[in-house]
Amino acid sequence: MQRHLKSTSLSELASDTLGETLPLDRIMKLMGLPLSVDKSLEIAKTIPMVTIRMPYNGKTQIPTLFLTPDHYAIKPLFNLKKFLG
Repeated sequence: MQRHLKSTSLSELASDTLGETLPLDRIMKLMGLPLSVDKSLEIAKTIPMVTIRMPYNGKTQIPTLFLTPDHYAIKPLFNLKKFLG
């Protein structure tokens, strides 16, 4: 079963030479991730993100918190720009 990335920024980074969106399973295979797409999506649902508003300039930062070994296993999916760039 193929699942496509839904995030616009990730989809843009994961486009092949024809400009088509690469399926998530293909990206994971290219990255050498040993997990299934379903397992990766289940893990991704548990990764917390914290919204921080800076008091001195009002800007907002949203860091992603990788807390468990499972979170670290799919961390490369969050750095597609580095992988594909």
